[in-house]
Amino acid sequence: MVWRAYNGVDNSAYARRISRSGTLGPLIMVSAAGMQAHGTNVAIDPDGDAVVTWAERHEDGRVLPMMRRYSMNGSLSSPVVLASTPTSAETPAVAYDREGDAVLAWANDNVVQARTLSAAGTVSELKTVSAPLSPIDRHFSAAVTVDRDGDALLTWRHWSAQNQSTEVWGRWVSRDGTIGDVRQLTPASHTDVVNHSVASDLDGDVLLTWDLFSTGHLYALPISRTRTVGTPVLLSTFGRLHTVRVDDDGDGIVVWQGKGLNNSVGNVEARRVTQSGTFGTTEVIVGIGVNPTVAVTPAGRPVAAWERRFQVDLQIQVSSDPYIVTQSTRS
Repeated sequence: MVWRAYNGVDNSAYARRISRSGTLGPLIMVSAAGMQAHGTNVAIDPDGDAVVTWAERHEDGRVLPMMRRYSMNGSLSSPVVLASTPTSAETPAVAYDREGDAVLAWANDNVVQARTLSAAGTVSELKTVSAPLSPIDRHFSAAVTVDRDGDALLTWRHWSAQNQSTEVWGRWVSRDGTIGDVRQLTPASHTDVVNHSVASDLDGDVLLTWDLFSTGHLYALPISRTRTVGTPVLLSTFGRLHTVRVDDDGDGIVVWQGKGLNNSVGNVEARRVTQSGTFGTTEVIVGIGVNPTVAVTPAGRPVAAWERRFQVDLQIQVSSDPYIVTQSTRS
């Protein structure tokens, strides 16, 4: 798990491992002292080695995309600046394939950039993934998912000034670096997308989720390994800040922040999905919680995490299926 927290001096990026039995590892600070971290992300390869990302604000106003490897044995590599231009980066998204190679993608002043990270630790040359656009349009909130062969789908939200609309766009990037065409993935009638998440199984079948600003409705959309876009499914009449994850075979789970008790305090809800695309009923994971996220093991066991306010403390809680681990740490 990774998160950003204020330690009395800086906003720093932190990480902590959790064993399959729920045992917590040591708490480590990933970002450098004296720097301001904005947002965090993490991915873990099949051997348990991880890459942690964050956006780092410098005193001169630059915000740079950062990466650091965190090995299974607890060692940390030196921080890597993924791009020095432009200087308005968001937190990089990251995903691993089965060989331990990773793909990283982020929006940087309305340009979507990407790099690969080999299992040996080599970072590739910088690529621009987004297509040229009008100076008054926007690209932001990049996400990435990778199949077993290292072929990746990079997605982001695109805001059009002409149409006053926000949709999810995407582009497939093959393992050899070949970049496909830009495609609009959400329906033309969904013009006010707020959040989106994406995940794929080892064969490259993808599940995309998003919610709409106007209604709060949460949707899911299957995209086949042949890149055929399916029909949207309404998951919830209110679902914000959601995450979708699937296992090796395509079974998965979507978690989101619901309205909670009396529509005043958020709760964490979830729906499971099978490889065939069948969604289960809505489950309430916890009655009070916000900003949820989820991961799944290769066999489909989910682990969800969320924030919860306890008077003066904002803490992180974890639920590990099929049992509950309520271990908190200040955030």
